[in-house]
Amino acid sequence: MATFVIGTMPLFAVIGFAARRSTAYVQGRLGLLTGAVVLVTGLLAINAGLVLNGSSFTLAGVWQDVTGASQAAALAAPPGAADGIQRMMIEAHNTGYSPSALTARAGVPTELTIRTDNTQGCTRAIVMSSFGVQKVLPATGDTRVGLGDLEPGTHRYTCGTGMYSGSITAVA
Repeated sequence: MATFVIGTMPLFAVIGFAARRSTAYVQGRLGLLTGAVVLVTGLLAINAGLVLNGSSFTLAGVWQDVTGASQAAALAAPPGAADGIQRMMIEAHNTGYSPSALTARAGVPTELTIRTDNTQGCTRAIVMSSFGVQKVLPATGDTRVGLGDLEPGTHRYTCGTGMYSGSITAVA
């Protein structure tokens, strides 16, 4: 324990000195900054919980609705189904899924291919609660998931931690 104290003492001395010197500058602002950080962290945690529970209401969804980020994807034409099965593909990257919003025809058998290319982190696990799908993806390769006949509406999917998400909107 003494070694730990002696080893960390210079670091804590520098932190203490910097904190003492900066008090005049951050006085009155530190509480505001700390409150903002706590608020943002809380909102991110709430959103992750909603996504992981398969809620149709998420804070990320509200943000997309407010900013119009999901408008272009909703207006795109549904993919064709040459052999009676519509096929869609998303790529799982280290920082999310691409595209994050897909449009498909409702009532048509659907197969989703998830492509990974040296993907690391939580996006290697995909959760699609409306289809009962939970899969751990390989670091590199294609994983095919049969979704059956899509019900009309928006079906959300997320990474294993709820941090990254996307949706498949089935239209009639």
